[in-house]
Amino acid sequence: MSYLVRKIERSRWNGSDIAGSRIKADVVASCIRPNGSELSVWFAENEADIAKAKLAMLAAMNKLATVDFVILPIAEIQDAGLKVVSTLPTLGPESLKALHRDIHDLDLDSLKVVAQIIQEHIVNKKAVRLTRDACKRMLLGAIQSNEFSADELHADIAKNLAVA
Repeated sequence: MSYLVRKIERSRWNGSDIAGSRIKADVVASCIRPNGSELSVWFAENEADIAKAKLAMLAAMNKLATVDFVILPIAEIQDAGLKVVSTLPTLGPESLKALHRDIHDLDLDSLKVVAQIIQEHIVNKKAVRLTRDACKRMLLGAIQSNEFSADELHADIAKNLAVA
């Protein structure tokens, strides 16, 4: 089974993270935040590749921080009538850019569907947190194993890793 990994801001779901609760508009505006009609996600071919998708997401960020994310089965997204397309991000190591996807051609109705899917995963305790230190360890491990170079990371992250 394939998956999509999406960064969320767990604190923004306060009150919208209860089964059957209404999803507040602020969740869409401040957490889901589509870019136009696209929503950035990272692809994992199977459960074993989820760590690589997390790494790709972390390596494309511009700041080292605690990160909350959900792991969504791609079939769930596609079964809801949503389109997933392969796109190349502008940030992050070249070796991981191919894992980037967009949930494509979103409108208000489909954005609601995405929010409901994410809500369901939060309610079912499928949202996961990586602390800032865990993120740092993942990135340092990837650099040390030559998966990519610190030069391919945002300067602020490289500086915080003390490898620049």
